[in-house]
Amino acid sequence: MTRLIGGSAIAALLMFILGFVFYATPLQSIAYATADPAVIERVQAAMADLPKSGAYLIPNADQPGGAAAYARGPIGMLRMVKSGYPVFDPTVLMAGFTHYFVSALLIGLALRSVSGRLDAAQTRVVLGWTILAAAVFNLLSDPVWYRLDWTYSLYNFAANVVILGAGALVVARWLRPRLTG
Repeated sequence: MTRLIGGSAIAALLMFILGFVFYATPLQSIAYATADPAVIERVQAAMADLPKSGAYLIPNADQPGGAAAYARGPIGMLRMVKSGYPVFDPTVLMAGFTHYFVSALLIGLALRSVSGRLDAAQTRVVLGWTILAAAVFNLLSDPVWYRLDWTYSLYNFAANVVILGAGALVVARWLRPRLTG
């Protein structure tokens, strides 16, 4: 159990660093479309009228006239936080590190469940395909089902495969003596 927790902590640290690279540097601008600042200001003002934080379908096809408005377009899904917060928020960093740690720990528990049945190469193959399947399912669903842009989804797909893959390899390496014998 000590190796599992230690490996998960080291994996979470690596994942945290990679997350910083993908999401807190100018590299992240690859994922986002841009608009004139005046347009962004008008959209932000309109968001202030929404009742609470959440995900909004715009327009909502279930509301009166919504289906026609949906067919006419433009349509979108707005994920919005009602109250602002600082760009750099230490509480989010702690929550993010915990998220990475729990993710790495779950990978470690999955690896322990197949202990002794897979060698190191087989373990890497299973991890690779599992991570790809999870990322395809979770991160490419928006452009497939909701016709949202591919750029944002592909960026997040690539970032998450790298981040989770690196963490999984670290956990697998820390558990290797247990996994192979």
